Amino acid sequence: MIVLALMFAWSIFLNGSTFAAMHGRQALTLELSGSSIIPYVPWVAAGVYLIAVVAMLRIKSQRTRWISFMVATVLGHLAIGYPQVVLDAGSVEISVRKMSEERRQFLETKYPGLKWVYWSSSSESCVRVGRGDYSPGFAADVTGPVGEPPAPGN
Repeated sequence: MIVLALMFAWSIFLNGSTFAAMHGRQALTLELSGSSIIPYVPWVAAGVYLIAVVAMLRIKSQRTRWISFMVATVLGHLAIGYPQVVLDAGSVEISVRKMSEERRQFLETKYPGLKWVYWSSSSESCVRVGRGDYSPGFAADVTGPVGEPPAPGN
């Protein structure tokens, strides 16, 4: 059970680090509430999991011990989904085909103080913006044709 627990703890840590890197980076960039603890989530989840496993070793019944082990494993893997929950709850996703450098400069010029994140994968591309900063005008500018940026001083 100890070897299995160490393997699952390593799995929780690696998966948690991946989620923190992918989704946590976006949540931190957007400064969403609750995002400041995201870098520590994989460490805490793996640590709590190992403590739970050590505590389970005191259980005498094998059946109860294995049931507790499975429950702790599932809960440990659920905890690492925290970055995705923060990102989904605090931001709005706007799907786009592809973000050109021209569009990126246009958005940075038109919305100078707005924090937004663009990401692309093989299956989709999107722009994320915090729920408090989202506006239909911003969504239209992200998905619509690129307009003329305002002249300096206007």
